[in-house]
Amino acid sequence: MENKTHNKLNTPLAILIGSVIIGVCIILGLTLSGGRGNAMIDPDKIFQGRAFAKNEMLMGKTSDDVIFLEYSDTECPFCKMFNNDVTLKIKENYKGKIGFAYRKYPLPMHPQATTESLAALCAREQGGVELYERYNQETFARTKSNNGMADGETVRIAKDLKMDMNKFNTCVTASSTKEMLMADIADGVAAGVEGTPYSMVLIRHGDQYQILARINGARDYAYVSRAIDQAIKYK
Repeated sequence: MENKTHNKLNTPLAILIGSVIIGVCIILGLTLSGGRGNAMIDPDKIFQGRAFAKNEMLMGKTSDDVIFLEYSDTECPFCKMFNNDVTLKIKENYKGKIGFAYRKYPLPMHPQATTESLAALCAREQGGVELYERYNQETFARTKSNNGMADGETVRIAKDLKMDMNKFNTCVTASSTKEMLMADIADGVAAGVEGTPYSMVLIRHGDQYQILARINGARDYAYVSRAIDQAIKYK
C-alpha cells in the first residue's frame, strides 16, 4: 500500500490539505456504528462532510433518510472494479429506496484522474447529474487504470457525448472547476477518507447524517448490500 499526499495536483490544493496522508486502493473492512433508535448520535459517528447537492446525486434526493456516498478515482483499478461490480448494481437494485451521492477523489499518483475529474465536472456543469454519470462511466470504460487513459481521450469522450466543445474546453481550465474538485477532495479529507474507493452508508438524523458504515476499499456487492439493508431497516 502506498501513501501519498495531494500536494502534486496544484498549489492551492496543497495549501488546502497540507500533509494529509492518503491511502491507495486498499481493501479493508466495514465499521458499523449504533442504530437509528439511539437517542443521541455518537459525536464520532456524525458525518463531517458537506451537505449534499442535487447535481452529485446519481439517484434519490439530497434529503433521503439513507444515502450511499462514494469517493472515487477513475484511474484506480479497484475503483473501476467497484464501479462495475457494486456501484452499477446498487443503482439498479436500490432505486427509489436510498440516495446515492458520488464525489471525486483523484489520488496524486494518478495525475490523469485529476484531468478526468475536471472533465467530468464540466460534463456535470453542462448536463447535470445524468451527463456527469455518463461521462464517468465512459471514463471507466476507456481506461485500463493507473494512468492508462489515452492522450486526448477526455476530449473525445466529450465529443462523443455531444457536448458543447467551446464550453467544455473553457471549463476544464477554469479556476472555478478546479475549486469544485478541491472542494470534493477537502470534503473527503474532512470525512475521513483513507483511500479509494471509499464509501459510507449514512442515516439522516434531522439536519445531520450518522455514519452507519464505512466501506474502505473494493468490497463485494453482497458485503455492501448488507450494510445498506441494515441502514434501510433503521429508517
